[in-house]
Parts: sequence; structure tokens; C-alpha cells
Amino acid sequence: MEALKYYDTIDATISPIEVRCHDAMVEALGPDWWPSSVEGLPWYSKVPGELNLPYILRLWTIAKGMDMTSYGKYRYGMIEGGDGGQWMGGTPAVDFDETARIEKKIQMRGSVRFVSSNE
Repeated sequence: MEALKYYDTIDATISPIEVRCHDAMVEALGPDWWPSSVEGLPWYSKVPGELNLPYILRLWTIAKGMDMTSYGKYRYGMIEGGDGGQWMGGTPAVDFDETARIEKKIQMRGSVRFVSSNE
């Protein structure tokens, strides 16, 4: 109920916090990194082995940029433990299966046979 007293002044309350967070990320990671670090990365279901690249990279960014390593490890553990449900889908990096990655590439290529220069 204490938080409700800020409801009518939400923009004035949140804006300075948002600016401080943004400035800390830019200072720690550089203006080219934050906030575009996950742009263009595919959703985990589109990555061979279902490695959740955007989420893992986002956690790394928060851990390094905001000095929130414990938080990052906790949230990453939700991928590892599988208890993140639909919020933390995908495979943790430690479980990445190179064989699955290769099989997915083969499936994506279909029946096209690639010939090396040695053949």
C-alpha cells in the first residue's frame, strides 16, 4: 500500500531511476552495447539445441552492467532447473548439444547435398 502513494506521480518517480539505470549500463558496457545487445538474435526455438541466446545475453548484460551477478545466476538457474516454465524457455549453455546443432543444420538444408572442394 505504501507504493500507491506514488501512483499519481509515477513518471516523476520512475524517470530518475530509469536514467540512473541506463547511465550505469552505458558506462559499464558502452553505448554500442546497451540497449541493442540482443537485437537480431533469434528466439530460442529457432536456435539449434534451443539455446536461449537472447535471455542468456540479457542476464550477462544485467550482471556486468548493474553488478547484479547473484540475480543473473539465480535467473539462469531457472533455465538450468527447468523451473522457469514458459518465461525461461530453452536450453542452458552447459547443456548445449553440438550433435543437435548439426542435425538441425542438416534438417534446414533439406535434401540439398553440399560438396566440398575435395570431392
